[in-house]
Amino acid sequence: MNLPSVGGYIDLIRLILGESVRYFAVLLFAVLAIRLWRGGRRLAGSHRWQSLLVAGVFGVLAAGIGWFSIRGSMAMLYSHYATQAFEAGRLDSACVLFDTSTKYRSDAAAIGKEGVCLLWLGNSAQGEALLERARQLRGGPSAFEDYYHGLYYILNGETKRGVPFFETASPDAAYHWPVLKYFAALALDVNDPTNAADLMKPYMEADVTDADQAYIVASLKFLAGQKAEAQKLADKFYSPDLPPFWKTRFEKLQARLKADPH
Repeated sequence: MNLPSVGGYIDLIRLILGESVRYFAVLLFAVLAIRLWRGGRRLAGSHRWQSLLVAGVFGVLAAGIGWFSIRGSMAMLYSHYATQAFEAGRLDSACVLFDTSTKYRSDAAAIGKEGVCLLWLGNSAQGEALLERARQLRGGPSAFEDYYHGLYYILNGETKRGVPFFETASPDAAYHWPVLKYFAALALDVNDPTNAADLMKPYMEADVTDADQAYIVASLKFLAGQKAEAQKLADKFYSPDLPPFWKTRFEKLQARLKADPH
């Protein structure tokens, strides 16, 4: 549902480096254990047993690190495919995959994303519980979780509950623009075009590229007396296939444009 961000690529690089370090440590301890074991068998007396004991310690460390590394890698693999399913809109599959990921490793991000899936699938009680658990494990909010948490409330008509989540998600570059458009639309809903215009001021001269932006710009132009420009945008970007939130508002705008005598 979102384009990859620079932060996402940085996280991926960190992930690759972290995994490489873990598996290198497994290899290093395994090689040391083997060499000490082979060398210890050629020694005599106490030196032999000391060498074999150290070899055993390194072997246990290699096995332990390997075990946790494999589980961590499986968790990340399932989380990766779950994220792909989520972005494709396959929430049922994403939910199952995130749940499987958390069985390999209890990770706040996977738990929170599973909570988002459950929330949007209609299991609000369990979804809310997982979102709260993720927040506690992480020790703070997640922009991803807060954006979809807030969006769930706003699309279901619970604006007051959704706005605080949007406010905490909006500083993140990945969600700032979507949140701003929803805030501008909500301001227009309550007949507060001044607030909507202030929010959209930096973007009013930008190219209109999507229906969300088109609705807001067209509404502001209509209120400013630029009916022809507003009508052009409304005609270009309206579609019966728009999400209900935007489709309803477009239809109201179209009705106002037709009713206006000027």
